[in-house]
Parts: sequence; structure tokens; C-alpha cells
Amino acid sequence: MSVALTFCPTCCEVCQGHPTLCTICGDNLTEAPSSSPALIPTAVSNINSIDILRGVNINDRNIHEEWESPPAAAMDPQHVQPRTFPTATECLDRIPRIKIDQHSAILHEATVEIQHSLDDKKQKEVLQFDAAVGEFLPHPPFKLSGTIALCSPNIQGKLPISQTSNGSDTILFMERGDLTFVQKSQNAKSVGAIAVLCANHIGIWPYVMRDSEKRSKPDDIPIVMVKRSDGKVLHELMCSLNYDVKVTCRIEAKKAQNTCIICTEGFSIGSTVLRLPLCGHAFHEKCALSWLTKNNTCPYCRRELPAEDKDHEQNRRRLGRSHAARDEHDESLHENQWDMIFG
Repeated sequence: MSVALTFCPTCCEVCQGHPTLCTICGDNLTEAPSSSPALIPTAVSNINSIDILRGVNINDRNIHEEWESPPAAAMDPQHVQPRTFPTATECLDRIPRIKIDQHSAILHEATVEIQHSLDDKKQKEVLQFDAAVGEFLPHPPFKLSGTIALCSPNIQGKLPISQTSNGSDTILFMERGDLTFVQKSQNAKSVGAIAVLCANHIGIWPYVMRDSEKRSKPDDIPIVMVKRSDGKVLHELMCSLNYDVKVTCRIEAKKAQNTCIICTEGFSIGSTVLRLPLCGHAFHEKCALSWLTKNNTCPYCRRELPAEDKDHEQNRRRLGRSHAARDEHDESLHENQWDMIFG
């Protein structure tokens, strides 16, 4: 009496599909062992290297898989502590500290809106910039609009200034340098301008305009300043337009409702405030440093700053990352990162 060959020693299971060969792995069948429980493996670890080489599908096998328990972090990701990196020491040293008084620029906010007609004259382009107000007379609030014109022949505002033909509502565009901010304002007023829009020319932003010589007067015209990159955009725009294209400018400065989001307290007179570059959010110096010495992000918007860790910083700059919502026009991580970060 012949013995039935129904057991595959490689697959460790009974195979009924062929009289002599295993239909799964192709090995020769042998006589089934006398102990039936051994025919069924109890763990996935019973699969040997031959199974892997022959491409055995364990889903087609009578095998019970034993899974490890998932880590706690996978079950409760909100309690996972992400790795953090402190802000670069050089960056912290460059961030300006502001001593608050009743006329501090940090207590006020200003916006500049530029509008001009496009080539078809049926549509208009509108540009908006954040601006800094001066800590001298006239103090905010103020709101005015007019036609903007380049200050000539000297862009810094030195006299003589050419009389403009834009009427009595001219706002003169100047660049910082050569003169004090008060002198720029008073020179512009002497030719009938109603305000000055000044562009910063150095790598520091936000920048505080002060009257160090105490020469401002109550009847001076307002002056606000935009950062260097915004001033460059505006200057190039006005130089590219035809002389007959009217470019209107609206300037509004008002009191800002600024509080430190870390301690939720307002900025009081005499306190020291640290205002971050790029995003411009302000915090008490002590509150900000308690965060920035551990994290290279803004506590409010999570915009990234240069990190002290060299490997992380190199990877951050390689990816061109400064913010989760960064767009293709964001120049925050230029090769000369300090110029871009601070103005």
C-alpha cells in the first residue's frame, strides 16, 4: 500500500493540489507527520528565507500574524514633543530692543496703499505696504491721500527740490540718508508736499525714526517709512511708468492694539519690547527670549528664524523655508539672509 504524499516540508503544511509537488513552492511532497498540530504554524516568524526568495504570499498561507502594539505617540500625536532648535545667537543680537514711551512707534501702525492704472487703463494695480511712523511731531493718528512723486533732483530730499506739477496733494518719495527725517519732512513741506514716504536703505527692519536733534514742529508734515525691499519695488515702479500715469498714494497711521501674546499683557510705558524681523510681531523682551532661546520660530505665527544648530539651519536654507505659508515670491531666505531678514 502506497503512502500518500501530501505534506510540504518547506511550506510546513498539507498540500492537496498535486500528487507529488507542492503547488505553492514547487518542493517535493513527503509523508505527513503524525502530529497534526505541527502542520499549522502559529506565528509569522515560522516563515523562513526560502519563503522570501520564492515570493510566498503569506496572505495565502494559513498563518496567524502577531502584530506589535503601536507606540503611544501614534495613538496620541498631540502629546508628541517635536524637536526644537534655539534661534541663532547672531540673530538674537541683531534684533532691536525698543524702550516704550507714549510716542513709541511700536504703539502705532501705518499702512501705505499705492494705486496706478495698467497699460490698458481699464484696470488698476494696487500695492500695499506696512510702514513705520516717526516718534516726533506730528504724531498719529493721521490719514491722507495724494499723488506720489519721486523727489528730484536729489532722492534723499536735499534742497533745492524741483516743484512738481501734480497739484497741491503731492506726497514725495524719498530714500533715507544725508538728512534727518525731520529735515526731509520740512524740505518737502517747503515745496508744497503734504507728506513724505521714505524708503529705508539699510539692513535693519523694523526701524525706529527719531528726532535726535529735537527740531520737529507741530505744523510739520507727516513722514512714514517702508522697508528697503518695499521701497525698491515702489521706486522701480515709478521709474518704469510714463510721466502722464498718475500714481495715487494713501497713508494711514493709527494707534495699534498691541499686547504681548506670551504673557497677554499690554506694552506699558518704560517696558522693553523685542520686535521680530520678517513678521514684525512684538513681545516683551524677557518673554521673547524665554521662547527664542529654545525655539527658532515666532511665538505667534511660527515664522522661522535662523537656527543655532548648523545642520538644521543648512537644511532649512536649502529648502528655502521661513514659513509654513511661504509662497514663490517670498524672498525671506536670500543668499544674504541677514539683509533679507532685517530689511
